[in-house]
Amino acid sequence: MKIGFIEPVYKDSLTAFNRHIKAVFKKRRKYLPVWNNPDLGILTVAALVPGNLQIKYIHLLMDEIDYSERFDIIALGGMTGRADDIYSIAQRFKQKGNYIVMGGIHASVLPDEAKEYVDTVIVGEAEEIFPRFIEDYSNNRPKPYYYSKREVDISKSPIPRFDLIEAKYQNYPIQTTRGCPHNCNFCSTTRIYGKKYRHKQVEQVIEEIKFLKSLKANPFIIFVDDNMFVNKSFSYDLIEKLIPLDIKWQALTDASIGKDKELLNLMHKAGCKELFIGFESMTPGNIFNINEFHWKSRQVKNYQAAVKNIQDNGMRVFGAFILGFDKDTKEDFRSIEDFVIKNKILGQFAILTPLPGTELYDEFKKSGRILKNKSWKYYTFLDCVITHPNFTADKLEKEVSELWRVTYSQEHFARVLSRLIEAYKKTHQKIDQ
Repeated sequence: MKIGFIEPVYKDSLTAFNRHIKAVFKKRRKYLPVWNNPDLGILTVAALVPGNLQIKYIHLLMDEIDYSERFDIIALGGMTGRADDIYSIAQRFKQKGNYIVMGGIHASVLPDEAKEYVDTVIVGEAEEIFPRFIEDYSNNRPKPYYYSKREVDISKSPIPRFDLIEAKYQNYPIQTTRGCPHNCNFCSTTRIYGKKYRHKQVEQVIEEIKFLKSLKANPFIIFVDDNMFVNKSFSYDLIEKLIPLDIKWQALTDASIGKDKELLNLMHKAGCKELFIGFESMTPGNIFNINEFHWKSRQVKNYQAAVKNIQDNGMRVFGAFILGFDKDTKEDFRSIEDFVIKNKILGQFAILTPLPGTELYDEFKKSGRILKNKSWKYYTFLDCVITHPNFTADKLEKEVSELWRVTYSQEHFARVLSRLIEAYKKTHQKIDQ
């Protein structure tokens, strides 16, 4: 039996239909960030396949699909913005007699839609249910749906099949935890992983990294956890164990990490180069109700100090910001711009996008605020798919483009570089002392 795992991705990691952003990206190409890494979910699912079966991993950023190649099963997955392409690929393979299975976030939150294009839908975390699907398929009795009915114990998750990766990527993903306690209304991952915070065993993570290093020289690692450092005891233990591995890495976290100077210092020693932080907005009132207990809005007053502490410990800050909350005005967008410039950070700027499976999607769909002429391919976070009380869709797209233009410029890169040099001198003075 031969299984083809296909990851549909944009040929360019920054893709949009927004005419304003296209103009900015064309002029600022050399300054733009590039997200180039294999899909950890697919590589983890591939590790669940019995060793006597043949597997091929096809990543469309690096590979082309040969539709004449014969597979028994085509396994697909991906985010909402790629759903249209996933369905198109599925249909072409089905016409050739292949059996199609689909999983991932989009299929998990809209399983009936996905089933219109594929033979089997994997709903939820795959560790326990994908092996059942393979067994059923081998016995000629595959089911149309497989549901994950409980949270997976990820301390038992297999080492991802990094050995299937033939191309060289800029970044390589590792996951240490699942779940996020904040449950923001625009985030779909809690619908899949839940709010309960779970983590792998420290030695398990170390073995995954060692396996990756045995295959790829000096890999830059992205810890793709939604919020990596929630469990401080686990975090300290893990980071201490990373130090001897001599790796360079980035992690996703929230702004509260900036309060823990001891952990920040340890992270720098362990090779952390950058922290990706969801700031969302500089206006507390605009994000007051995006999660339970108004946690995110209460953090805004600490943002500047958090950034300083992270930078003082020799790490870059890459901020994530959202434009289009109901109370947003132009002044709020300028506040984001001022924060980025003053604190000398880089970031990504997105338009509020109601992903299916989120509270935001349910709310906007009920109130008729989702633009009906925008298919899934417009869910790029750079194209507007909603109606807003203060902006037209074109105005929101223009505003988000302006933030990208200002941030990814020679002038701002000089600011960021000056802060990195300052932090470098400071951290090396600590070492000398």
